[in-house]
Amino acid sequence: MGEMKKRSKEVAKENLSFNWANVVAGNAHKNDKAAAMMTTVATELRRKKERAQNVIAAIPVSMFKENEEMILAKKLALAIGAAEAKVKKARCITKKTPVRSETAETAGSNIERVLFVVEMDSVSSKLDMLGNSKKLRNSEELKGVYINEDLTPSERIAHKKLREEQDRRNNERTATATVNGRIVKMKECDDKKKRFWGIRNGELRLIVSVRDNV
Repeated sequence: MGEMKKRSKEVAKENLSFNWANVVAGNAHKNDKAAAMMTTVATELRRKKERAQNVIAAIPVSMFKENEEMILAKKLALAIGAAEAKVKKARCITKKTPVRSETAETAGSNIERVLFVVEMDSVSSKLDMLGNSKKLRNSEELKGVYINEDLTPSERIAHKKLREEQDRRNNERTATATVNGRIVKMKECDDKKKRFWGIRNGELRLIVSVRDNV
């Protein structure tokens, strides 16, 4: 019994030594947990910096042509309203990726898409690509293209869990409507407005639906 109490005190002391005061004071190297955490944080920051100007384009495989990523990336930029000169690089990162389709015509099916990284000339240009990507819906040729942020591996894991929770909550709803070309499950709330769960700024939020046919 005495040995267990002694060990508990040692563990408590070890845990107390792992705090931000030690990190700020530059003593993280003296604690294995703090050192591991600082390494993880440094790696994550490096990965985010490497991706700061990037977006990921998901292209229907029927549109993809080998070694023509830059041509398509510049076409996307022009359709979104950005100068094609703002596109620095584009490279394919996967060949074919099944992507769930929620369009009215192909609900419940998968469409094979090619993913490639598009590096813009600045963070501002990247944000323009993300913020104005909805304009692609107005293009008959490019409406099946999706533009997303280039996430780090840990961010992708967190986002995947968020999407799974979003799907779970929306699947509990019974009514449906077509919103932005997608079939979405929703619920009529007390204020008579129909809402569905969406992701905004990394959080799940109830979104008021605006139907396509309104």
